[in-house]
Amino acid sequence: RTAGAKRVTPRGRPRATAAVLPHGVSVNAYKQRPFARSLVLVEYLAGLLGGRYADLLRRLSESTADGGGFLDVLLSFAGRTLPDARLREYDANIRRHEARIAGLRPDFRLTYFQWFAAVLVEMTLDAMKSDEAALLRALDDKRKEHAPFLSPYQPGDLRKLACFMATGSGKTLLLHLNLLQFL
Repeated sequence: RTAGAKRVTPRGRPRATAAVLPHGVSVNAYKQRPFARSLVLVEYLAGLLGGRYADLLRRLSESTADGGGFLDVLLSFAGRTLPDARLREYDANIRRHEARIAGLRPDFRLTYFQWFAAVLVEMTLDAMKSDEAALLRALDDKRKEHAPFLSPYQPGDLRKLACFMATGSGKTLLLHLNLLQFL
């Protein structure tokens, strides 16, 4: 395409310009994502931790600390509304499950992104257990802000949870940990 050329449909009609959401993604592109609802959940949970998902993940990746150092990174976010004690409890649960798996597989150690995924699962399961209706309302409020074109959340939507990770990132081991979290 040359600079300044107008975009047209195959029939030669001018293409409509897609609306862009506040976070910079076009509405059309966002609607085509099969996991659009999960992005709302991730941004909601990241907000409780005091940031946006990408920012939190970047800070965790820059951490030279191992083990409990990941927790210290999240505790350092100023805008966090999740209480310290709750975050420490989540970390303790994850470490307990990690130790159980490591008992059978000595080389097992969570990476920063696996640990972060486990924290997000802990947060979701805890919110569902303590006040499912409040979680549903909070997600629908976030949906209205983040992706207003999606239909309202329904109670059945809370029964689906997915962790999207790259090939070779250790999803199977994380799934084992997730099973321990759920039980």
